[in-house]
Amino acid sequence: MRRPVLLTLAAVGATIVLLGGTGLFAALSDTARSGTNSIDSQALPSSADLQVATATFANPGEGVTCSTFSDDLTSPLIVVNGPAGADTGEYFYCLRNLGSQTVSVTGLAEDLTDIELGCTGDESAYDDSCGSGAGELGDFVKIVHERLDCMTPATPMTSDVYLLRDTSTTPASLGSLDPGQTSCFGVRILQSSATEAQRQAAQSDRLTWRFAWTGQV
Repeated sequence: MRRPVLLTLAAVGATIVLLGGTGLFAALSDTARSGTNSIDSQALPSSADLQVATATFANPGEGVTCSTFSDDLTSPLIVVNGPAGADTGEYFYCLRNLGSQTVSVTGLAEDLTDIELGCTGDESAYDDSCGSGAGELGDFVKIVHERLDCMTPATPMTSDVYLLRDTSTTPASLGSLDPGQTSCFGVRILQSSATEAQRQAAQSDRLTWRFAWTGQV
């Protein structure tokens, strides 16, 4: 009977030693903590942030003057009211890249429509759909996109001619803009390549579109 009693006392003694050791370890340590640390990341500019402004070029000896920049123009850039087949002067605008990366810029003739407004003059002799349906201006109206040096715009840096209708599906290339860069541009409408038959058929028509400039990283 003595052996079980001795084993029980040994077990109790081991437990007391273990608890005593744990209490001793806890008494010999301490932890110090900081308040809650944090890292807040600041907002970065968009990779591409394109803005547009109308512009003027009054005198050959002066540069292009950009108006107030905005995300979109609320007014048209080009308004022509004249005989079919007549070329126009140049219309000026500026683009700037407020983004953080260099972008390639294109110009799209968005929402292009070509409609008949009436049947006038000798149009009926050349146009079977005279006065209704689709118009014929889109058959020959071309657009010239020019990139200009803002300070000396009289001589374009680049000048490319497109059929306006084509740029409604394949946008015109306008080069690139670096971060923070502003560039000046001009557009002209060319119609003088139209034949007499095309001019007659396209009278009293209306061609409308919006420019949509895109900066792509």
